[in-house]
Amino acid sequence: MLVLLLVLLVLLLGMAALFLTEKIALPTATTDVPENAYRAVDAEASIDDLAATKFSVALRGYRMDQVDAVMDVLHQRIQRQEAELSDLRKKITETEESR
Repeated sequence: MLVLLLVLLVLLLGMAALFLTEKIALPTATTDVPENAYRAVDAEASIDDLAATKFSVALRGYRMDQVDAVMDVLHQRIQRQEAELSDLRKKITETEESR
């Protein structure tokens, strides 16, 4: 029994050494989205463009640089639309008050 445990320990240590020296490659994350399928979303993107946006899968989830880029664009777009909405509401109020 002790011999079996020692053999298993040697095998585990050998596998760990191979992984650490990259002699055996770990499987990479797979995705149904090809790497070149991601395209940056710009400030003039339509709602259909946003709905069609796909991110490449990385080791621990989506590629953060791609997600951050889309979030930045959306943040700027929402800020711009909120400012426009505020201006329009202000104009409506001014028009109603001048009547």
